[in-house]
Amino acid sequence: MSRAASDAYAELSPAARLVAQVCGIAYPSWLRQTHALRLLRQAEIRLLGRYVSSEEVRRGKDELLAARVLRADSPGYRVQPEWAMPLTRAAHAEGHLAGLLRAYVADPPSRTWYEPLSDEPLLRGYLVAGRFDQLDALVDEIEAAEAPVDWAFLAEPLQADLLRAL
Repeated sequence: MSRAASDAYAELSPAARLVAQVCGIAYPSWLRQTHALRLLRQAEIRLLGRYVSSEEVRRGKDELLAARVLRADSPGYRVQPEWAMPLTRAAHAEGHLAGLLRAYVADPPSRTWYEPLSDEPLLRGYLVAGRFDQLDALVDEIEAAEAPVDWAFLAEPLQADLLRAL
């Protein structure tokens, strides 16, 4: 995470950090507040020993919109592209990535006719988590469907360590 992103992330409330992590992992998908809450609960992530409330998710979302970490549109909200990788890494550093990935696989965002579900969240998440067995299986599945594997997220600054890991 860049110094500026790290400083901005550190200034967020604990609930906003959790909402940011779930949205960062789901990027480029759009989430609604209820779906973000469901993913956090399915991942069994707690804040101060209890599950995050709907109101805390709403306030966290509003805080992230004000900080320009999220953008809102009719399908819901999602992180700005430059935040996806830093937030995925933050989720990993805070021990939330594995649970959030499991929740995302079990309850993916809705597909739309104009924006199909992306493989990027799982590619990014498995790579950051060092789950190369799952990464290999996902790449095989994508290639078997004769679809391109989009590694564009690795072209972002500060990803050299992930490139070396491949």
